[in-house]
Amino acid sequence: MIKFMSLSSGSCGNCYYLGTENGGIIIDAGVSLRRLKKVLQEYDMDMDAFSAVLVTHDHLDHIRHLGSFCKRLHKPVYTTSVIHHALARHTFTAPTIAPCRRILAADQWNEVAGMKVDGSLTLSENIADLGAMTCITSILSGDKDGLAQFFSQLAYIWASEETIAYQMYLLSNDTHAPNKVRVNAVLSSNDAFYEVYDIEETDGMYVAPEYRVGVWK
Repeated sequence: MIKFMSLSSGSCGNCYYLGTENGGIIIDAGVSLRRLKKVLQEYDMDMDAFSAVLVTHDHLDHIRHLGSFCKRLHKPVYTTSVIHHALARHTFTAPTIAPCRRILAADQWNEVAGMKVDGSLTLSENIADLGAMTCITSILSGDKDGLAQFFSQLAYIWASEETIAYQMYLLSNDTHAPNKVRVNAVLSSNDAFYEVYDIEETDGMYVAPEYRVGVWK
């Protein structure tokens, strides 16, 4: 179950907690460590309840105490490259941000605070996806153009962009794997995909034949 708490909000300082039983993060560091510790205790949590800080933007009421977080807690700070560029030059963060710097990639899923796909949660739907892929590629067998069109449409259908909070919610509750995994992992295990696009060992989606999984192969 995902848990979201507003620890402080407003011009005096913004700070939020987002997490599950697998881990948590602090969103923005607009309050002091003393204040944060006190508020967490009110929820029966301590400073080990989070393993990273996510910065939404570099307004002062969101980063006022980020420098202290980095200096004393040494926990990774996740944000975009643009915001990190600003933090590296900000009076409150420049002296201490470098060792904690973690850049969120714009074109891929980012693991934050150890949040990964729960295989036991998604197993049944993974099997369904693999089985469906075997059926469809069997029907289109020999039709290289048809297979290429199918693979392209599959990627197009599942292309998406979500906030970190929504990603964490899905990882905790959705029986389907993340959209990118539903496409890349399934195609990487399908022999027809390799034949259509001439995938070789040096390509990013290559999986050795002995490690490819499937249903009704």
